[in-house]
Amino acid sequence: MTFKLNWSSLGIAGSLATVDVISMPIIKCVAKHGWNIRYLLIPIILYAINPVIFYFGMKTESMVVMNLLWDMLSDLLVSSVGLFVMGEKLSNMKLLGVGLSFVSIMLLSIDTGKLKDEKSMCN
Repeated sequence: MTFKLNWSSLGIAGSLATVDVISMPIIKCVAKHGWNIRYLLIPIILYAINPVIFYFGMKTESMVVMNLLWDMLSDLLVSSVGLFVMGEKLSNMKLLGVGLSFVSIMLLSIDTGKLKDEKSMCN
């Protein structure tokens, strides 16, 4: 049994997660470290682009899987920035949870073929 990863879905989810990686530290610095509130324009502009990126994700994967991939990658990447750049700390149990996120990402990104929308509000 071989597994083929859906790299395009992973790349699109990674692009969505990158918006979070850039935006979250900026928001934290404005909220807690006195940065000028004008810096919030950067996350606002980036988050305005997310629907376009997600649109391309819908071409490669189901909405459920794409959203889960985005969430899991964002969690891992933003957590990494929090830990290694912002100096935040996690307990061992929470670090285990972060590690299990890797397993989730791998399982969700396995290409199992196209899913058919059985019941869709769009039909």
